[in-house]
Amino acid sequence: MLQRARVLSRRGDYQETQKLCQQVIAALPEGEVKLQVAAHMRLGVCAAILCNFPMAISHLQKALQLGDAEANPGQVADAHATLGNVYGLMEKPALADYHKSRSMSLRQGTNDVWGKIYDLIRLGVSQKDQGMYADAEATLMRTLAESRSLHFLGGQAYSLDNLAELYQEQGFYERALKAGEEAVALARQVKDDMYLLNGLLCDLAMTYLYMGDAVTANLLIAQVELRNSARETFGDERINYELAYSTILLYQHRYDDARANLLTLTAVLDSIGMKRELLLALIRLSACYLAQNQPGNVVLYLKQFASLLATSEPYVPLVYSELRRLPLVEQAIKTFPELSQLRTLLHLEAETQEAKDTSETRLPVTQPLTAPGARQLRILALGEPAVFIREKPVTRWRMARAMELFFFLFDCDRPVRKEQILTALWSEVDEQVDRTFHSTIYYLRKVLGESCLVSKGGSYWLDLASPYGSEIWYDVARFQESYERAKQALARNDEDGAQEAFEAMITLYRGDYVQSFYSDWCRARRDELRRNYLDARHHLAHIAWRREQYDASAEHWRQMLALDDCLEEAHYGLMRYYLHAGKRGLALRQYQRYRETLQQELGVQPGPAIQGLYQRLVTTS
Repeated sequence: MLQRARVLSRRGDYQETQKLCQQVIAALPEGEVKLQVAAHMRLGVCAAILCNFPMAISHLQKALQLGDAEANPGQVADAHATLGNVYGLMEKPALADYHKSRSMSLRQGTNDVWGKIYDLIRLGVSQKDQGMYADAEATLMRTLAESRSLHFLGGQAYSLDNLAELYQEQGFYERALKAGEEAVALARQVKDDMYLLNGLLCDLAMTYLYMGDAVTANLLIAQVELRNSARETFGDERINYELAYSTILLYQHRYDDARANLLTLTAVLDSIGMKRELLLALIRLSACYLAQNQPGNVVLYLKQFASLLATSEPYVPLVYSELRRLPLVEQAIKTFPELSQLRTLLHLEAETQEAKDTSETRLPVTQPLTAPGARQLRILALGEPAVFIREKPVTRWRMARAMELFFFLFDCDRPVRKEQILTALWSEVDEQVDRTFHSTIYYLRKVLGESCLVSKGGSYWLDLASPYGSEIWYDVARFQESYERAKQALARNDEDGAQEAFEAMITLYRGDYVQSFYSDWCRARRDELRRNYLDARHHLAHIAWRREQYDASAEHWRQMLALDDCLEEAHYGLMRYYLHAGKRGLALRQYQRYRETLQQELGVQPGPAIQGLYQRLVTTS
């Protein structure tokens, strides 16, 4: 099963690989450590490729806990090396360097020459990412020579690929092309390593594009084969593909298509924390808006770019190479007054004589959707339902079901047959139900006005526009409008706009949709609005955490748990909050509470990510 998982992984079937490895772990006895380590290693590698970094760390740490460095130093070294890669992607350089150095140290006394080559390749990549181009070239040339002497095709291909990237960043395109072409030829000889081949095709496509050959770039990108698991999720392979494809669209002046792709990609990259790729996506997105003469959006995304670059200074050389290819973006950075922080970071002098008027570059401020003043009709369905006419609450509904009938017809927003109304509101059918129904209709008309409730051909519907016109305010409509506004803001990486809209949502949410009604008709709507509310809290918690507003982040997680005590992400967020505050005991208790709740409510165990966090807490005691 492990061999089959290895083959599936090399073919790009990561989700099937993960299923097989989980079956292996479940089937193995406790004493069979070596195979358990191999299964956790494979799970960790797949999770890393799919950019599920917490899960990757959890499995790789488990492999380290189980592994025996004396009996199987190569296996433990592999776990350290992969952890180093994951922490590198997560922008944790100290942890990345520690695990990479541990890997190299463990291999010193072994005959694992291929492992030693891969460790050196990782060192070369790290040197390249830090702008140490001469050191990186020397390291990668060494790994290439050693791989050739051993006829190690994989080592040759990875060495050449990283050399090609190194030359590409420096603008040495002919050297990049030569290395990239040789790497692709070697990768085609390596059986079933789709991850390697797909990455090489994307990199080679970029080299051809930068040399002015978009036709060949398109032909190469079309050869990338993403399996179902890679297409369904934004893992490493798909991110590389989407970034390359969007760049080809940009260089072909297909700005709308490029912009749409890059907006989606930047949101994904921001959520998983891949800074290098996010920097590239943001600068290319700014180029799209610049070409479409949208200076406001240019400033917006270059400001986000500047904030990110301020915490990622090792990538400044990469940014310089990107600006060489996009000189209009560099000109915009020098020109727009609002981008002084970015000019400072990049040591660029402002061209003030060509600066445009500030008003041309400012985005219009979006006004929040606030609660209304006096309205003809105000309808509150979130929490305890209420209706206000000219700001006076309607209290005399006369019939118990009159109020629910109003909200039912309002929710349907179309003609509804009498039989449907009876089925929805009067499940207990008896000889009095018909009389009760007509009495309810009568009193509802008395409350709202005769013309508000229309009946024709056995169907009933509300017509509130006639007496109330546009002076109708509905909290659910405002709630959903805010949600759409928040999603649009996220898509364009406008975190302030998203936060504003999400906060408007949680202000409106006084409780579940028509919470005092128990009929089936409102359950689907109730569940949908609850999910949207939880999503708003989820995003606000992450926004607050990124802005180091840790108490606010914790409060959002607590509010989510008040609504659903089985939400793993909220328990995880609170555990992380307590750890940050140095309250290890509270973090452990939060996990115990979650585990007990899951067992009582659902009869299941916590997921691997939160279990991994718990294990790290226990092992560091």
